[in-house]
Amino acid sequence: MDNNQRFPATLQRLGVMAVPASVLGLILLIFDSLHSVQNFYHAWTFAFDYLMCLTIGCFGLMLLSNMVRAEWCRPILRIFEAGALNLAFMALCVLPIVYAAFTRHLFPWAHPSTVASDPILQSRAVWFNPLFFTIRNIVFFVVLTGIAYIIRSLALKQDLEKNVQTAKQIATMRASIAAPCFLLMVFAVTSAATDWIMSLDPHWYSTIFGFHFLIGAALCGMSFAVALATTMKLAGEGEYAQMANPKATKDWGNLMLMMTMVWAYFSISQYMIYWSGNLPLEVTFYVQRNVRTLAWFTSTLIICQFFLPFLLLLSSRLKRYARMLRNTALLIFFTRILEVAWEVIPMFHSWHGSDSGFVVQFQGGMGYLGALLFMGGIWMALFVRNIKRASLIPNLDPQILEVMEHAH
Repeated sequence: MDNNQRFPATLQRLGVMAVPASVLGLILLIFDSLHSVQNFYHAWTFAFDYLMCLTIGCFGLMLLSNMVRAEWCRPILRIFEAGALNLAFMALCVLPIVYAAFTRHLFPWAHPSTVASDPILQSRAVWFNPLFFTIRNIVFFVVLTGIAYIIRSLALKQDLEKNVQTAKQIATMRASIAAPCFLLMVFAVTSAATDWIMSLDPHWYSTIFGFHFLIGAALCGMSFAVALATTMKLAGEGEYAQMANPKATKDWGNLMLMMTMVWAYFSISQYMIYWSGNLPLEVTFYVQRNVRTLAWFTSTLIICQFFLPFLLLLSSRLKRYARMLRNTALLIFFTRILEVAWEVIPMFHSWHGSDSGFVVQFQGGMGYLGALLFMGGIWMALFVRNIKRASLIPNLDPQILEVMEHAH
């Protein structure tokens, strides 16, 4: 980070809080795993899927920011970059999941006896097998992590460049690289979402789920960045006191509104296709998530992920006030945890009895919370470290002065 800039206390506190949160999470995860190693893999997969949602969201928005080079993205570009660099950490986190494919603790398609008795799994065996699953994950993380570090290195080079014309050339180079990489990311993530989430259920399939995961990741990354930027704005910290101005916050709110509507479109489209088809292999996904207690979580998800954000973000007044926009962003961000839990955890439990519900055994609940705190704490500590290594705002970006002008 630039020595002339004081590191925001908000980010400093996040880095400090991440350590005890991670330690507490590790204790809870170990305690839960002592009861069953299966609990560990279930909890780890849930936490991994959520943090990949956040990381991919930051990565995609970093690419988008470099492509469009618009005013709204500059104040939060460093947040996207720092989150995207955590792909290296997530590559380590995927190792237990890859290992579980070989030990047969997680994926039904990894059991030879199950595949032998299931024609559907036999037809998918060419794609879903431990070796090919491992190769796909290696390629995914090597390629995307490499892209993140290349874009970041160009951004740092632009920061140090004293010649404005050369800085513009570097910005153009970043845009030229980001455009094809964005398309590559879409293909890679839609495939990876199938591996990490859809394949947990041996029979369920969805042709739109990959795009649904992508827009959910974008919402997660955008709400995370907006919540941080507006919090620093309200605290009067650094350049954010000026750069998170009403025009910028209005643009951020409009973007979150657009993402919310796209998320709703994909969600409704998938549900309507399943409802009209009424096929057992398809509708099981929704039937399992609309029993007893789970039905309340489904309703909460609809309200907090669509109706409330949609109605709030329609207001131009709300989007011009940092405090109101921050609260809306936090609502979206924490609801993303609920949606990933709603998608992933029911695949590990058969809740069809009279007492079916989302509230699992106490130890099981502790495992999910523990894995999220442990992995999330490390993720946040690395995020703060990444953001410290560069100026919070790109120093010589050609459009920075234009953004600053709107603060006056």
